[in-house]
Amino acid sequence: MASSRKRRSGSARIAVGLSRLGVGRNDVVSMQLPNWWQFSLLYLACSRIGAVLNPLMHIFRERELSFMLKHGESKLLIVPKQFRGFDHEAMARALQPS
Repeated sequence: MASSRKRRSGSARIAVGLSRLGVGRNDVVSMQLPNWWQFSLLYLACSRIGAVLNPLMHIFRERELSFMLKHGESKLLIVPKQFRGFDHEAMARALQPS
């Protein structure tokens, strides 16, 4: 993601995806991403649609995340599939309300 045109295009596509998932103005989008380029585009996408980005440290697990997601009234949680050998996707699925 070198050029500003690519950043704008990428963040616009993510913003459309967030909107299609029902995320709108003042909704909280929590994310547990390392310092990858997706982090920046997600921030820009949330800014485009007026959503609030809630970055969470990637070392947090179910106990901490459960509290933070409820307290922050998160509408959506975005995680990497895996990072440093940990299955974040499975953890996120376990945190979904039943």
